[in-house]
Amino acid sequence: ILIKYVVYGKLDIGELTKPSAPIISFVSGEEGENGWYTSNVVLKVTKPENSPIPITDMICSITGTRNQGEEVIRDGENITIELEGIYEINCYSLTQTGVKSVAATRTVKIDKTAPISANLMATLKDANGAPYQFGTPINQNVYLQTTGGEDNISGIKEVTIETTGATKLPKGTKTPVTIENNGTTNIVVTTKNNAGFTSQKNYTIIIDK
Repeated sequence: ILIKYVVYGKLDIGELTKPSAPIISFVSGEEGENGWYTSNVVLKVTKPENSPIPITDMICSITGTRNQGEEVIRDGENITIELEGIYEINCYSLTQTGVKSVAATRTVKIDKTAPISANLMATLKDANGAPYQFGTPINQNVYLQTTGGEDNISGIKEVTIETTGATKLPKGTKTPVTIENNGTTNIVVTTKNNAGFTSQKNYTIIIDK
């Protein structure tokens, strides 16, 4: 007797002989911007239901800014990440005979700190002019350009200014700009990191033509 089998698609017998991967779920943490958290982050690891093979253990490790080697974790146990940085959490299931599941992976990025503020450089007329001393009267236009700013965790996203008084520029204005109006102009420089934290510096320009 000749029996012919026709199989459509790919039949992966190997996957049926592996346990299901653990489930890594989010429990708590304050969300910032661009995928960053601004507080401690708590995750929970749970055993999957209906695994093709019974699971005896779940193993987790953490790599990244700080590393933690493989450790057995209980069903429903929390993982708390407190230190700033970028981390990858990897967990896999293990059977009694030592068969591993594919790894479940979760990335956590934490930045709890405001950036170091950028500075404002001021010169007379244009970028090549003599330096202007903030707060002193001058009878010329003042050219402004931000410089610096630092954030070693999530990085600087943007540096902007806002001006009030004799010259009004809205929040989010990018430099370079030139201040031309007579009178006192107050300037706020805002430095923002990728997590959403900001720091500020204040400056004053006085023009009397």
